[in-house]
Amino acid sequence: MFSHFKKNYGGAADFSFETSNFKITDIYDSLVIKNSTYYNVGKVNVTNAHIFYRKDINVLWANDVGIVKRENLTDNETWNLTYSNIIK
Repeated sequence: MFSHFKKNYGGAADFSFETSNFKITDIYDSLVIKNSTYYNVGKVNVTNAHIFYRKDINVLWANDVGIVKRENLTDNETWNLTYSNIIK
């Protein structure tokens, strides 16, 4: 997914009347989280995120896996994927 996007790409995150924007802040060739290596990972910053109760968050999304890490910047909380079973 992120191989098609570039760092600093962004725009409106939803179509509500409340301002919610996203921006790709980093793209990693690989990223290690909890002894697992994920490849082609994009870090997306979302401000006023609708699906996360209007919090400011960073979502780290790995190709073929999905969300591997979520950082709630508003409440200073971090969520890490600890187990996955991906079948291709």
